[in-house]
Amino acid sequence: MAAAGASYRVGREARSLHGEQWAGRQPAYRPGYHNFEALVSPFYDDGDLVPEVRPPRLDERGWPEEALGEGDGGLQAYQLRLCLTDDPANQLPLEEPPGFDPGRFEVLRRYLGLVGERVAAGRLIGLVHGLLPGGKCDVNSIGPFSLNVLDGSNRDYPEGDGDRRTALYEQHRRYSHELLWFLGHGPGVPGHVREEVSRWSLCADEFVANRGWPYRRYVREARRLVGCHVLTEHDLLHPGPAPEDVAAYGSYNIDIREVERTWRYLPEYSPQPAVFNEGYLSLPVTPYPVPLGCLRPRAEEVDNLLVPVCCSASQVAYGSLRTEPTLMALGEAAGREAARRLRPSPRV
Repeated sequence: MAAAGASYRVGREARSLHGEQWAGRQPAYRPGYHNFEALVSPFYDDGDLVPEVRPPRLDERGWPEEALGEGDGGLQAYQLRLCLTDDPANQLPLEEPPGFDPGRFEVLRRYLGLVGERVAAGRLIGLVHGLLPGGKCDVNSIGPFSLNVLDGSNRDYPEGDGDRRTALYEQHRRYSHELLWFLGHGPGVPGHVREEVSRWSLCADEFVANRGWPYRRYVREARRLVGCHVLTEHDLLHPGPAPEDVAAYGSYNIDIREVERTWRYLPEYSPQPAVFNEGYLSLPVTPYPVPLGCLRPRAEEVDNLLVPVCCSASQVAYGSLRTEPTLMALGEAAGREAARRLRPSPRV
């Protein structure tokens, strides 16, 4: 798509672009399932920010600007979707990462110090015994401090060259390794959490050539085509009559994971600065049609291309489109349309 010269966008747009209520930067919802239910300070005693917290843009008072609805190009977090097992016979040993610094997880240590006895280890990184056959568990993001990397580095991925993308992968892999090690051995981690996390490790029979680590990141979104039709939240939340060129139907909720971990002053608490994960959004939708025009670049740009995965949608709408079943349906539609276009016209 990009090489062919088709127009595309990256990251979240402003509300004003398509008149979408849910576009752009999001407010400081608290506590929220993917946010901190306790007030975690973002500062050391000397006023410096703790690691894994991005400095916000400040206003004239020195307060963080929320800039609600502003388009900033932010991407929902990437991560490694780990496959872990609690079966000792199929585990690879997890060793301490070279140069490991537990101070990287100061936010997590503070959070666990406030709620640690009330939080289950499974809630932290999604460990569920027996979730998959063979004593395995596919670990996704869950809770306020997870395998999601929230430092904004994923903004370099869509336009990054091979070397930059490789470096970003290694950054995500090291983060995942260090997080698992910290939860199993780190200072300030409650004993029941250390004990449970230490029972799990990478699978010896998964991603074998990469010693159990996934070969790729979980890229939730990157480039998005600007095509003949741009699907927006209006098409999902208030779908009208189905167009004639329906390629597929989507039905998954609008699911946008956290974009960054930053901090806010919370006026209801005197005010008090607190760590905050910004960007999470979850909205139910009704089944909605996806026009074939969402797969087609503008005719004046490219006339021989169909784009089923990085299709034409706003960042909000893509939060629903991005799920595998919908993308597979769009891929089949693209294949059928390509075959139809290539089929010779019948003789008359």
